[in-house]
Amino acid sequence: MKKSPVAEGSAGKQVLFNNVDLGSISITAADDRWQEVVPIIEQEFRRALDHGFTASELAEAKSNLLNAYEQEVKQKATRKSEVIASELARSVNDDAVFSAPGYHLILTTKEKSTNAEKDLAALFEDSRGTPDDAPASRAVQVFDYANFGKPGTVATRKEIPDLAITQWVLSNKVRVNLKRTDFEQGKIRMLARIGSGKLTQPKGMPMLDVFTTAVCAGGGLGKHSRDDLAQILAGRNVGASLGIDEDAFTLAGTTTPVDFTLQCQLMCATITDPGYRDEALWQFHKEIPMIYQQLNHTPAGPQREMEGWLHGGDSRFTMAPVEQLTSYTLKDAKKWLAPELSKGYLELTIVGDFDAGKIQADVLATFGALPVRTAAAPILADARKVKFPNAPAAKTFTYASKIEQGVAF
Repeated sequence: MKKSPVAEGSAGKQVLFNNVDLGSISITAADDRWQEVVPIIEQEFRRALDHGFTASELAEAKSNLLNAYEQEVKQKATRKSEVIASELARSVNDDAVFSAPGYHLILTTKEKSTNAEKDLAALFEDSRGTPDDAPASRAVQVFDYANFGKPGTVATRKEIPDLAITQWVLSNKVRVNLKRTDFEQGKIRMLARIGSGKLTQPKGMPMLDVFTTAVCAGGGLGKHSRDDLAQILAGRNVGASLGIDEDAFTLAGTTTPVDFTLQCQLMCATITDPGYRDEALWQFHKEIPMIYQQLNHTPAGPQREMEGWLHGGDSRFTMAPVEQLTSYTLKDAKKWLAPELSKGYLELTIVGDFDAGKIQADVLATFGALPVRTAAAPILADARKVKFPNAPAAKTFTYASKIEQGVAF
């Protein structure tokens, strides 16, 4: 049997110039038999991409990594001076922080408390004596939003040759804009504009848009929590982030031809069954102090005040008192959002590397299967009226900061 042409091989990752992540696979060919190792390196790389690694391979890599760190800690006291000097020089050159083997506890607070270092170390050491239980295993779930009803049809089709755009109106009044491009190979960008956005935001409820986007992001879907979705969608190129513009709710995501079906399902699941979960509300309440720290001590606060002033004090653009923002409930978000998502005008734009003929069935089985929508976006003339300050005008807004800075508009 002919000996293997591979003398040795390795795979690694490094960061070049503090900016470029570079992964590599290398093989040293025996007896200059490099022609024989080219197929090996290609096939092994593809095998890793297609199938990942076996449990034994991962266990081996984990053992080697942990052992290397353990040995560094054990040999900390006897490291050679020249080794430490070289590491220090390398850290300076790489604009990195030099660290010694072992634990590093870092505490960041607004004010330095007495004995903070000793208390931090003591708490950590005390915790190390507490037994730790193995995490409970979680069953892998399946994405439970594949059926949205009877697929719709393309009621009308229009071509705009000079822009290379195709427009569909589906049987349920959903409008679809299709633009095929070739400058992002293998990428498809999707944007759904739904309803009327801040035009319908209830009066006297400032920053309800901030509250609503936060609890929707943290609430996942009705059948899957945010954590569930992270597990279910791991390794898939899909996403659906809700935004609120002045005249529409938006749902944006980027996908690939392979994951296009799942992307459509995820977007429609977000439209039809958002998860209004208590944990999203709790998480938002934790963030409220940080929100007001930013508003009170950065230009973000004065800018929000300026937006309110420019809109004549319209509550949709003003800053909410902290007590009011804290009082908002999931019912408040749902009361505003649900009618818009379920019945509002919906226009879907798809741009990127796709074949319209191949994606049509997926679009019809998801967006085309939704209940009939409003055929056109409402004008809402009164909601569009704002009392702009008499111009020309000058206005100064201030905030408290230890760092002297200013912003001019």
